[in-house]
Amino acid sequence: TLQDPLFVSGNLTIGGALLAAANQNITVGGNWTNNTGSGAFTSGGTAQTTTFTGAASVTSNGAAFQSFVVASTATVTPADPLTINGSFTIQNGGSYVVNSQPLTFASASTATITDSRTTIASLGAVTVSGTNKTMGSNLIMASLTDTGSLSTGGYNLTIPGALSAGGGALRFPGGGGRPPGGAPPSPAPPGRRAVPLEPPPPTPPAKSTARAVTS
Repeated sequence: TLQDPLFVSGNLTIGGALLAAANQNITVGGNWTNNTGSGAFTSGGTAQTTTFTGAASVTSNGAAFQSFVVASTATVTPADPLTINGSFTIQNGGSYVVNSQPLTFASASTATITDSRTTIASLGAVTVSGTNKTMGSNLIMASLTDTGSLSTGGYNLTIPGALSAGGGALRFPGGGGRPPGGAPPSPAPPGRRAVPLEPPPPTPPAKSTARAVTS
C-alpha cells in the first residue's frame, strides 16, 4: 500500500502481491506487467493517476486503471485489453499503439478522453460501459460500442467501423461538432465518417400571431 506517490524509472512488475495505490499517483518510465490478476492492482480512489513517460508495454491482466496518461515522451503499447475507470490523456508528442487491443471506459467516474497530438490517430476498438464520459478533443475510434454514457463535448468523433449504441446514451452537444472557440471542423478523411450523435431537437413551430376578428 502506497503512502506517497511512486516513481519508477524502469519497469514495474506485479507478481504474487497486491499493489494498492491508495489514491497515490504512479509514474512509470518502462513496462507495466501485472502477472498476478485483476485484483492485483487497485487505485484506491478517483483522484489516482498512472502516467507513462517512456517506451512501455502495458500488461494489465484485467486490473483497471483509474486515470491513465501517455506523456509527451512516451510510447505506450497495450499487451492485453485495457480498462480505464477515469480519464485517458495522450499528450502532444506521445504515442499510443493500439496493437489490436480493445480499450474500455468503465465505472461512473466523471472523466475525459483526450488526444492532444497534433495529428490524432485511432484509439482502436472502444467500449464505453461507464457513465459520465466526455471527449476532451477530436477523436478517432476504429469502432464504438456504447452501453454507458458518452458526450462528444462539441468535438468531432470519427468512426470508420461499427457503431453500436444499444442501451447507451450518446450525446452530441453543439450540433455541428465545432470545438469550443475553434475553427469549423474539417471533413472526415476518405473512407471515414464523422458521426453526429444526438442532434439537437427540432425547433418548435412559431406561434401564430393572427387573431379572430368579430363584428
